[in-house]
Amino acid sequence: SLAAIDGSVLKMFAAVIVPPVSACTVAGPPPSLIATIRVGDGPLGIAADPNARRVYVAVPNDRAIAVIDTDALVLDATIEVPGDPAGLAADPRTGVLYVVLKDRNSVAMIDARGGRVLETFPVGSGPWDVCVDPETGTVYVTNEDDDTVSVIDPAAGTTVATIAVGDNPLVAQVDPTGGAVYVSDKSADTVTVVDMASNSVATTFDVGDEPNGIAIDGATGFRRESSSQLSTPGFRCGSRPVSSSTRIDMARK
Repeated sequence: SLAAIDGSVLKMFAAVIVPPVSACTVAGPPPSLIATIRVGDGPLGIAADPNARRVYVAVPNDRAIAVIDTDALVLDATIEVPGDPAGLAADPRTGVLYVVLKDRNSVAMIDARGGRVLETFPVGSGPWDVCVDPETGTVYVTNEDDDTVSVIDPAAGTTVATIAVGDNPLVAQVDPTGGAVYVSDKSADTVTVVDMASNSVATTFDVGDEPNGIAIDGATGFRRESSSQLSTPGFRCGSRPVSSSTRIDMARK
């Protein structure tokens, strides 16, 4: 199921996957539960498109994407996908949804409004997460098993780069204002910073044990890695209980 939360941090919609039970600390007044929406068996990844006012939830046991109407707070549609979905990311400019198919080592490009698969791109081994640069539309995919990030140009229909990062990369998050992609390397206990202009590693930060989530504060330039399971536009974390987080000041990198 999916729990909808109305809080001061995100006015429109915030979504928490349940189960597994997890925790996230949010500054400001406590949010309140306003709805619980059944989405299917074993929900996993989640993404939001504020322009379409839709939230998308990967349901790997059903090989489907659940589409939530954030105004009515109901299940609006279900999109079948040709594999087991994991991470997903929406491009609000185009209405396209990118879905990792972890058992197919590929990423599906989906017309979210029409509910159909447009194209499928091969990536590395063990893909897990995906993010999109909102400025260029470039797509970044973490590949757990071969410790790489695949860079896809959807307009050209090709993978333009494969970047070696730390051991067991999980979550990736784009910071378009800083021109970088941040990747949590779970088994390396690091965060890798990828320069989007050159498609190369800019720097690597040592963080706490087993980082599996990243959140970016666009106002301050701080990046925080942690372990939790909440995803809203501009906020992302992983799937395990919060134990600690590391705050990174990119001005002092």
